[in-house]
Amino acid sequence: MLNQAVRLCAERKLAAVRALMWVPMTVLLVTVAVPASADPILPPTDLTLDDLVGSDLSLTSLNELVVFTNWAVEINGGSQDLEDYAIQALWDGFKITSEAAPMADVLEVVLSYDVMTLQENLALHTAGFTVIDSDRGITSMLEGFNPINQSILEDARVGKFAGSNLPFWNFTELTRSAAIVQTMTINAEEFGGEWIVRNRFKGIEVDHIPPPIPEPNTALLLGAGMIGLARYARSRRSPTS
Repeated sequence: MLNQAVRLCAERKLAAVRALMWVPMTVLLVTVAVPASADPILPPTDLTLDDLVGSDLSLTSLNELVVFTNWAVEINGGSQDLEDYAIQALWDGFKITSEAAPMADVLEVVLSYDVMTLQENLALHTAGFTVIDSDRGITSMLEGFNPINQSILEDARVGKFAGSNLPFWNFTELTRSAAIVQTMTINAEEFGGEWIVRNRFKGIEVDHIPPPIPEPNTALLLGAGMIGLARYARSRRSPTS
């Protein structure tokens, strides 16, 4: 009887020790498993022009090399509701999609925005424009200006991209940022109210990006202003008679 009581007591102690050993492991497993099963919080991928125009929001390309800010738009011949025009980041730019917005025979969209590279040694090189599933019915004109308001996009040329014609423009000077004005004319007979356009911006790595050089007239005005300031400062320092 004594031996059985001792053996029973030992078995109960062993069971209690095993239970205590499993408690931390159970807590650890629960702690690790809960975050793994939680839904990740992801930023929204689809916006509309209504979200961007007149706001401080920016749109960054998926390769995180260029960012687009300071959006403004003017629409003629179609829906004035900016929520009808979805915008989404692409690998090297963005795309705009109409949401079957009602439109007249010809829709004109004037879109302006600033583009800037996110690396100090990356200069803007080319800007391209494509139309999904067609190279007809939509035309686009791009104008680009540097920080001192000089035109820095040359006339459009046409190249091949994914089997279709791709108009693209070259930047004529090394710059990290530019103000873009894009005018799109869309033929309703070709697309109806549904269309998709893509804008792509390519960069080039350089050793140094020089500051923009003012045009001659601007330089003359700046020089005259500096001379005037110098004369004013000298007159302030000279003793009065």
